[in-house]
Amino acid sequence: MKASARSSGRTSWLSGSRFLRHPARWRATWPGFDDLLASRAQRRALRDYVTALLQPRDRNKTLTALAEAEPGVGATHREVQRLQWFVSESPWEHEPINDRRIDLLMNTPATAPHQAGALLLDDSGDRKSGHATAYVSRQYIGSRAQITGGIVAVTTTWADERIYYPLHTVPYQPAPTLPQGRADAAFRTKGRIAAELVERARAAGIPSRAHPGRWRPVRRRYRDGHTATWWAIELTLGRYGPDRPHRLIVASSDPTTLPVTGTFYLTTNLPRRPRRSALPVAGLAEIVRLYGLRGWIEQDYKQIKHELGWADFQVRSGRAIQRHWALVNLAFCFCWLHPADDPGRHPTPAAGATPPDDQVPAPPAASPARQETWPERLRRIRAYLTPIRDLSRLARNGVLSLCVPELAGLIATLAKGVGVNLYLPP
Repeated sequence: MKASARSSGRTSWLSGSRFLRHPARWRATWPGFDDLLASRAQRRALRDYVTALLQPRDRNKTLTALAEAEPGVGATHREVQRLQWFVSESPWEHEPINDRRIDLLMNTPATAPHQAGALLLDDSGDRKSGHATAYVSRQYIGSRAQITGGIVAVTTTWADERIYYPLHTVPYQPAPTLPQGRADAAFRTKGRIAAELVERARAAGIPSRAHPGRWRPVRRRYRDGHTATWWAIELTLGRYGPDRPHRLIVASSDPTTLPVTGTFYLTTNLPRRPRRSALPVAGLAEIVRLYGLRGWIEQDYKQIKHELGWADFQVRSGRAIQRHWALVNLAFCFCWLHPADDPGRHPTPAAGATPPDDQVPAPPAASPARQETWPERLRRIRAYLTPIRDLSRLARNGVLSLCVPELAGLIATLAKGVGVNLYLPP
């Protein structure tokens, strides 16, 4: 059974593909990337790749898993080779896809960034062996807390107290993999890459409050609405000080014991008082709030790696690796852009507003209706994607006839984006 609708550019990026693989709700609600891809085969491969990334993980999301082929022996199947060609050899660029994704996030009220959010920078490493894969070398891998063979990417994430999503990703090229080592013109430190990513975010128009550095109480507000009192102090040490270009701050939930899991030690270049600087003034409460948002980038890594297969790629070229990462980020953001039962987006703070020195700035007020989390959105999407995948498998193998009236009704329901309960009944 195939959809009869034709692709219509940005209004219908999933049209024209298999009905069972790409439900009507996707075709009706997800703006398109068709104009960025040159052929129907590329458009179909993009949809199949992202759809497969969103499916539940029953094994690593290698190319055989994404194509639903048998592990090992299925590597030569035409569907596996089709995805392999798409991500490795097909003539398309991942940067325009990523830019379109960011543009969609910025122009969707539920995900639009605002001045009270933070631009988070970090690097993420994953273990990889061998010498033929681009960017792989012996280096420090944070997920292993050791120096070993692996690949590292420098990333930016935008976040506020309610939502978070990746922006740009650039692989780190270790000096040993370059012909002239650190003297090679292509070598860039992680710090330099991070600075370039900040400029890219600014050029894209991403607003943010900061780029997250005597004891006084500060009030912290958490995503679920509850608040807690923390304590913060500014220190003077070496070149750090309250009125110097870089400030040194300690914030803790208990200033008498300084618990390891409840204490921040950080530096920042946000000034305490107005001075000749493009950076806004920030008091202790604002700095503690901004640094508290940093945890979202770790949550982002966890979900992208554990659910969407960030490090499961089976390609070797740098171009193919960056394409895979771009498609994983696209799948992640699909969950935020997918229509929610209750979007619950709050008003955006006024641009350029600067909070008083020791007050929490005006983050969006609490919503009377609870906003869905990213895992909840993913489960809701899988509630119709997973049955569609399973029915498609049975139909392709001739085990099931889709002409049975009961199945036709179920398929029509799933195609509208109405899922079924995949868990134990309440």
